[in-house]
Amino acid sequence: MELREPAGAVGYLTKGVSTHLTIQEFNVFEVPKFIATKSGPHYWGLLEKNFRNTLDVVREISKELQVQMHDIGYAGLKDKKGKTYQWISSPGPPPLKGRGWQLKIVLKSQKKIKKGNLLGNWFILKTKDIVETKLEAVPNFFGPQRFSTRNHEIGKLLITGEKKEALKIMRDLKIPISRKYFVLMEDAYCSYLFNKILSKRLETPELPGDVITRKGVTGPVFGNKLRLATDKAGELEQNILYEEGLELKDFPGDGRRRPLFIKPIGFEINNKTLKFFLPKGSYATTLLREISKEKGITWDIAHPTFSSFA
Repeated sequence: MELREPAGAVGYLTKGVSTHLTIQEFNVFEVPKFIATKSGPHYWGLLEKNFRNTLDVVREISKELQVQMHDIGYAGLKDKKGKTYQWISSPGPPPLKGRGWQLKIVLKSQKKIKKGNLLGNWFILKTKDIVETKLEAVPNFFGPQRFSTRNHEIGKLLITGEKKEALKIMRDLKIPISRKYFVLMEDAYCSYLFNKILSKRLETPELPGDVITRKGVTGPVFGNKLRLATDKAGELEQNILYEEGLELKDFPGDGRRRPLFIKPIGFEINNKTLKFFLPKGSYATTLLREISKEKGITWDIAHPTFSSFA
């Protein structure tokens, strides 16, 4: 299966040779900000899941415990492809396994896991192809899994008040009609706009007026209280809003600044195995896109078996 391009993403940061990648194993290991205290009212489980997305597993566990989905805590959403490990929390003893998932470790804790409670993720990937490349930094595009089929299109309809049309598309695509999914769609549209801005910035990584943090030059994930850049950088951000027919006040949420470029930590290539760490919110698929460029990425992952560690 060929990997889709991220919506709004055009161009590359590096000028190396394009290399087709066939991914045969995809493993993700979440690194939390803090760990379970081993006592308290909450239960933490180390979730190993194979070819299941996080929300579907959370839904199964909530039904089993007869609680609401928001009672199940998780730090972030993990890709459906391959094998992933992440911590989840529940208000009662959780079921230990289901279709395509199991809990490897269960501990008690004083705190529920909240979104954002992670430093990032380690990735270990195996490819069919020999990879030779050096990467000091990559564009911090939102990955294709953020957009699914038409998420960003639905998000724009919701933000511009065309809710009836948005609901029609969601029903056609069998997307659940709930506030949680409305937020996901709106976030996808803001991610699409960020990708458009980043695409324009690949030839000019620094501009007068840039908002620079300790993580480097940033771009806008639009919200109604967002601080836009000034000067040339600000003109570019304003132009994207103008092209979309929107103003900051039209967006839900406060908005935030996101690094335009990231440096993968511990990046290693051993023949056909890639290993690297990315901070939370960054996507392994965008790093792979930078390596493969025009030749693209193919997923050829056999259904992974459960690991044996206890």
